[in-house]
Amino acid sequence: MNYRQCLNYLEQIQTLGMKFGLDNVRTLLAALGNPHQAYPSVLVAGSNGKGSVCAMLTRILTLQGFRAGLYTSPHLVRYEERIRIGGETISAKAFSRVLTRLRSQIERLIGSGKLASPPTHFELLTCAAFMFFAEERVDMAVLEVGMGGRFDATNVVSPVLSVITTISEEHQRSLGESLAEIAFEKAGIIKPGVPVVCGAEAREAVSTIRRRAGEKAAPFIEVFGRHSGETSLISGYLAGVDRVVISEVPFDVDRLGAQGALFGHSRFQDRRDRSAVRFRRRFRHRLLKR
Repeated sequence: MNYRQCLNYLEQIQTLGMKFGLDNVRTLLAALGNPHQAYPSVLVAGSNGKGSVCAMLTRILTLQGFRAGLYTSPHLVRYEERIRIGGETISAKAFSRVLTRLRSQIERLIGSGKLASPPTHFELLTCAAFMFFAEERVDMAVLEVGMGGRFDATNVVSPVLSVITTISEEHQRSLGESLAEIAFEKAGIIKPGVPVVCGAEAREAVSTIRRRAGEKAAPFIEVFGRHSGETSLISGYLAGVDRVVISEVPFDVDRLGAQGALFGHSRFQDRRDRSAVRFRRRFRHRLLKR
């Protein structure tokens, strides 16, 4: 398909609406060789601040010299804005190539009965991002969750870090009426043993996320309760090595992003895939020793 045909295809898919569940995404990705498993990921959910946190995480990684993929939604003008590497959007040519391959695979899966229906608009674009990041051999992908979390297309990844920014009353028809119910859906991104950085402030939301983290034996890092008055300098100890300091982080939401990046780096010590080993080796050489 050329670029115009890709846009028409996306418009057709968009008319199918939305559905909950991850089966379609997993089936499609498996047929494509599971590209989302080719690199480490950070998953960022929440009601507000997701985009800012994703931008901060990606910027930190890029400044450290890493090839960082960024997937966000929605776009302002062009679909390509959703898929970036190091600040550069995917080209129209690459976008068309990825969408063409996806459509071909979807039609084969439907024809064979392995897919009952095409993926949703968001699922399709999420799979496109996964494919492009794998093709471009990113060191790490920062993924912004869509509306919820538990049934979001991005939630097929096994992240090295989960981040939940804020919790407020939004999409209540789909996510629930109370903050606790909404927080439960967002907390669906928490994976067993994977740290979760939480920026929520409402007590019932924080309690729900903390409880879910406990059920998953996931280390729980609360950002804004104790740390709201601290300096913008953020430091931490990563993977048993020297102290790391990242400066010039002036805003609270940026501090959440930076703290997420620090904990994200530390998770690579337990990864055995080649991209994680490469990432950790390069990161050690860029430590600022104090």
